[in-house]
Amino acid sequence: MTFIPELGGLATSLQLLDTQRNPQELLFLPKSFEPKKYKGVSCGWPFCFPVCGRLQRDGKKGVYLYEGKRYKLPELHGFAQHEPWQVLDHSQDRISLRLIDNERTREQYPFAFELVLSYHINDHELRCEMAVVNRDEKPMPYYAGFHPYFLVEGDKQKAFIEFEGKSGWQYNKGLTDIVGERSLFETPIAITAEAVNESLTELAEDKTIRLSLPNGQRLEMSVIGRDNPNLFRFLQLYHRPDEPFFCVEPWMSYPNAINSVEGARWLGPGETDRAVLELAFA
Repeated sequence: MTFIPELGGLATSLQLLDTQRNPQELLFLPKSFEPKKYKGVSCGWPFCFPVCGRLQRDGKKGVYLYEGKRYKLPELHGFAQHEPWQVLDHSQDRISLRLIDNERTREQYPFAFELVLSYHINDHELRCEMAVVNRDEKPMPYYAGFHPYFLVEGDKQKAFIEFEGKSGWQYNKGLTDIVGERSLFETPIAITAEAVNESLTELAEDKTIRLSLPNGQRLEMSVIGRDNPNLFRFLQLYHRPDEPFFCVEPWMSYPNAINSVEGARWLGPGETDRAVLELAFA
């Protein structure tokens, strides 16, 4: 697995062994990718924090209200994708990356925090341990999200997604908020199906998500909270028909939740949220 820490902790490559023990690239990175021109979520494996999805308040994009004051974040997925991360340690099969608050982040998000992602890789599996620490003296609202761009080569109509849904949620026209529930679609379903793209689903108790690729191989992914197994209870799906990728995004909450009454996760002073992502390639 390859990272560019200074580009939002972005992972640009993930290779695991297939059943024939051949290394297979699992992340999408366009040929035109240039680190100096990278502007955030668009490829590889970025991380969404302190929000995931879009923000809007009173018709203004990227704006949220906290204690009577309006703050502005990037319109999509927060600032973690734009900030340089620190490498805490690394070895042949492990790496730990950290993001802490700084002057830039506090202008957008008035909280002291620490975010650590620790990756461990072997031949067929990837494990990522997430820790979010509230280093402030007041409760901290946030909701994080994983955002891998999985490489889908060949006929995308032969790729399928499968998971257990509890409920489906309907976006407004601008994808800035949810406006109610929608009916669940049955899975497995082709990733090119109209109902799939830009869909938001609340997962059932089983958090396993399976992506079957056109070549017959399969990815299985889950994110489980250490103290709250339901910490990452939402699943966002996204792709572009003309690009060879498919995004499988476990989220803690829905877009614009920080502007809602109960949508965000409020982490108490000195408290830590922990979760584990597991990805298996078969």
